[in-house]
Amino acid sequence: MRNFFLLALCLTVLSACGSISSSSLNPFNWGRSAENAEKDIKPLVPERKKVEIVDNRVLVGTLTGLEVANVQGGVMVTATARPDKPGAFNAELVQTDIDKGTLNLAFRVQYPNRAASGATTSLSVGKFIDNGTLSGVRTIRVISKQNTLSRQY
Repeated sequence: MRNFFLLALCLTVLSACGSISSSSLNPFNWGRSAENAEKDIKPLVPERKKVEIVDNRVLVGTLTGLEVANVQGGVMVTATARPDKPGAFNAELVQTDIDKGTLNLAFRVQYPNRAASGATTSLSVGKFIDNGTLSGVRTIRVISKQNTLSRQY
C-alpha cells in the first residue's frame, strides 16, 4: 500500500512538470520577461528609414595607367592617376554601374580642406572584383575627371 502511494505521488509531481516549466515557480524563468515583451522592443532606426551614404569625394584628375589581372575568384583592377592638387588621400575605385557588358568604376579621391604644399604625386588604387559581379562583363572602364581608360576582360 505504501508503494502505491509513493508511486501515485511521483506520477502527480512528474505530471505537474509541464506546467511548471512556463510558470514563475521555475527558477530558470526568474529574471526573464514574458515572451511577448521581445516583440514590443522597437528598433533604434525605424525600418521605413533609408540609409543614405554620402560620398564627398571627387573624381581624380587624370588617369595614367590601368591594369586588369586575373586572380583566383575574379580580377584585380589597379589604376594609377595624377590628382589635380597635392595632398589627395582616401582614394578608391567605386563601382558605378554595369552597362551593356561594361563595368564602370570611378576613381575617387578626397582633397584636404586647406591647400597642401608640394608637388602632386601619383596615386595607385586596387579593387578586387569577384566572378559573380563579372558575369556578362566584357570590358572594365575606369573614369576620371579628364579621361577614361578601359581594358577588355
